[in-house]
Amino acid sequence: MSKRTTAKQAWRKKKYWKSEYATKKEREMIVQPEKQDYVKVRMQSTPEEIDNFRRMLEMCQEMGMCEVMNFSELFPNRDTNRYYRAYSDVLVKEGVDHE
Repeated sequence: MSKRTTAKQAWRKKKYWKSEYATKKEREMIVQPEKQDYVKVRMQSTPEEIDNFRRMLEMCQEMGMCEVMNFSELFPNRDTNRYYRAYSDVLVKEGVDHE
């Protein structure tokens, strides 16, 4: 299939989902939740500082400012045994004073 064919099919599918022919259940499946900012964080530092950052994120979550989706384990950086990295996915909530 060419790119043109797939783009045309995608357009038809999008048009179908917005049409009155799609069932209510099908339309509800594609409804997006309220807009929220989704942030992916890569922290690179010593294990102690990464742990402090994780605790800070947990405090923000307790205050209702964000929601921490996950926080990865520590991964060692190449050619060093001092610095590590960790990844996190955070949902920043709107309508909250972040200062």
